[in-house]
Amino acid sequence: MGFMLLTADYAGHEVVDMYNSQGNSGIPGIGGLWDTFINNAFLVVGIWSVLMFIFLIVGVHMILPLAGVKKTVDVYSQRMSVDQRYNRWKRISNFFKKIADISLFRGSETELASYETYVSQLGMKLYEGVPWTAASLVAAVRLMMFGGILLTLFGMFLLGVTPIISVVGLLTVVVSLCVPTMLSSRLLKVSKDIDKDFYGFYLLVYHSMLEGGNVESLIRMYNHRAKGGMELFTTQFLYYIGTYGDTVGCDKLGAIFTHPYLSRFITMYRGFVRGADVRSDAIGFEQQLADAEERRIEDFALKLEEKAHIAFYVLMPVLIQAIISAMGIFLSDIFESNAFW
Repeated sequence: MGFMLLTADYAGHEVVDMYNSQGNSGIPGIGGLWDTFINNAFLVVGIWSVLMFIFLIVGVHMILPLAGVKKTVDVYSQRMSVDQRYNRWKRISNFFKKIADISLFRGSETELASYETYVSQLGMKLYEGVPWTAASLVAAVRLMMFGGILLTLFGMFLLGVTPIISVVGLLTVVVSLCVPTMLSSRLLKVSKDIDKDFYGFYLLVYHSMLEGGNVESLIRMYNHRAKGGMELFTTQFLYYIGTYGDTVGCDKLGAIFTHPYLSRFITMYRGFVRGADVRSDAIGFEQQLADAEERRIEDFALKLEEKAHIAFYVLMPVLIQAIISAMGIFLSDIFESNAFW
């Protein structure tokens, strides 16, 4: 650092000497170049302070890891960041709950029942630990639609030369109207995922239920690699069992999930944790699932066969035309060849 300052001082004097050797005695009204630099001593102090601050920061970042402090600081900062995000989303959730008390944004009983199914079975939440409620979700959708309408009118009447605002408003209204359909489609996909993947899940816990093993630990292990509908179910299952206990948790799960496979499994698990003999029921359920899986595979094979037939019929005219064209070119070459005669 001292070497850099001495170099800067020498360079400054060289610039001043070169400037004065050309017959200039200084900049009019300001004084010499070097005098101006000296007179503005606060600028030098400011630059020096910035350099020292940078040096201090770099030194701290070099020393803290050696002292084992940086990891603690990072963990604390990450925890504070998570808490801040949680509090932010919690305030947003409370805002929607307050909006839901306004009659304009309050849903009907039928609408609330439908949204309650979406929220519970899809495990919808704003943030980890901040779940949606049916009333707040309805209020959010209606608020989005109302805001889209206002934005459309604002763009049409107040800013007629800016149609993009009206387009954005219309898109917002359309999306808000499509929310129930999108949620219903998502729920249908979850149901199909359960039809397809539940048998593999049941085989994992089947023998443990027969032998009185730890079924919950197997479900927890399965949850780490589950996808789609089974991931949603096992996540909800572990949450309710871990939060409310086996008995109350099974009661809540039975009220949420209405899929036949899930309902029967929850009933069986409730009897299992209470010590009831569920062997015959577990064996019968396994046979039912095996038959259903066999039918599903057969249906899948038939669909593949139908697609193969359709592809064959679509490609056959093209193949015939290609063969005829090739034969035509081949025969014309033969008849035109002198070697043939």
